[in-house]
Amino acid sequence: MELNSLLYSDISGILKRKVGLTLSLEIIDLDFGLKEEDMKTRNTRISTINAKVSSFDEICEKAGFGDLKPDNRAGEKPIKRMAIWHYMHGMGIRLTDIAKQSNRSHATVWSGIRKFKDYLSYGDKVSLALRDKINEVVSENG
Repeated sequence: MELNSLLYSDISGILKRKVGLTLSLEIIDLDFGLKEEDMKTRNTRISTINAKVSSFDEICEKAGFGDLKPDNRAGEKPIKRMAIWHYMHGMGIRLTDIAKQSNRSHATVWSGIRKFKDYLSYGDKVSLALRDKINEVVSENG
């Protein structure tokens, strides 16, 4: 089966079930220029974003935070981790990629990002200072 006719049948079926519309081939030109092998490859947009954004380790080093990967909740280490996660997520890096770089689960990263956003919305001085410091060192060196 040709890919264009497969896409047409999928779109037509969805529209018929959800909206009650039917399509005719004369109205829609489905020549996307795609081959089936192209559909199986991973989206490379994420790789492009990752190449442009500093890694977790690079940001730790530039900001002078030390190694934040070990499981250690002493002092300001957790909030520093959350600040870096917040920055990286804001730059478009996926949660799973951030989690892999910092040896955490994506759920932990997501929870940390939400918590850091809350701290920022409350006007927490430590959080605001960390956000500004990370933005400063990344823009200077990056």
